[in-house]
Amino acid sequence: MNNFTATGCALLLLLLQGGPLAAEGSSDASEQAATSSAVDPAGPFGFLDADGNLLDSPDPAVSRAGYVTVIWTEYPGAWSYRLVNREQTELYRGAFTQAFVSGLPDGRYAFTVMALDRSGKVLAETEEPFTVSVEHWPLSQAWLLFGTGLIVFVCLVLVIVRGAVQAGESALEAEPLSPNNPTETA
Repeated sequence: MNNFTATGCALLLLLLQGGPLAAEGSSDASEQAATSSAVDPAGPFGFLDADGNLLDSPDPAVSRAGYVTVIWTEYPGAWSYRLVNREQTELYRGAFTQAFVSGLPDGRYAFTVMALDRSGKVLAETEEPFTVSVEHWPLSQAWLLFGTGLIVFVCLVLVIVRGAVQAGESALEAEPLSPNNPTETA
């Protein structure tokens, strides 16, 4: 398989997010923005972080919630993309350059992206897989936070009920005596 070449997708994302090209303020900023979306034949086809920067670290990402958004660069001429896990199970197929994967139990996962042409033939595949390590919060910590929330909730309900009872009692005490009230003394 041939190497992926990236478009200026990462630079374009930086530009749209107010990155260095947008902040320069020079008269040729629009020219720089136009050239940033051109195909960069030397750039690799790979995974991006949330800021649009190409990931070059072999260290796995860590997810505490069991889901991950996988983002990759565009491949010139690709009609669609296919995201697969280590077992080659297809998790996503489509034209977008990102996919949301959820429901992951604790463990280590590796994802690979393939660029496909119109007929579904693989044009290229990422050289290195994107790895993520899922480490859910410990159950003891979850129960502790649940218990704390329950105590706060019960205290809040008690304060509201006590306030309502006191407001009702004070309303009865403040009720003026009327001529129709038989308990009134002269």
